[in-house]
Amino acid sequence: MAIPRELETILRRDAEEPKPKTRAPRPGWIYLIANDSMPGLVKIGLTTRSVEERLAELDTTGVATPFRVVDQWLTPDVRGDEAKAHRHLSRHRVREGREFFALPADEARAKLAELFEDNPRLRPHRGVRITFWGGFWIAIAVLVLVEALIGTF
Repeated sequence: MAIPRELETILRRDAEEPKPKTRAPRPGWIYLIANDSMPGLVKIGLTTRSVEERLAELDTTGVATPFRVVDQWLTPDVRGDEAKAHRHLSRHRVREGREFFALPADEARAKLAELFEDNPRLRPHRGVRITFWGGFWIAIAVLVLVEALIGTF
């Protein structure tokens, strides 16, 4: 199948343009997870979605038991802060390029809390989690309340 000439031009131009060396900070979650089938190991990763969605992705046939969340932090610069966490625990890293660290979950949590304690933008998340449908119904309730208070939009 031939690519239209306009699309080919755009693709070629995009490929030739220099890519920025730095990425703009993105918000997301840094998570610390453990798996009972892998005693003494923790995984420190990131996601820009919910941690639960990420855990569901990791629950594959190659893993005997599901991962569990040890802790999670909401951050406005998820990639930068994950890199800091990985550097902070680098001597415990099991294999370069992987996100697994050989230390007990409680010790990993303490070390990350130590790293992040002076950073007010990082905070553990232990609050209410709102699902898509939960958010939908909250929005409907707010609209009904606003309409009742000020009349029809």
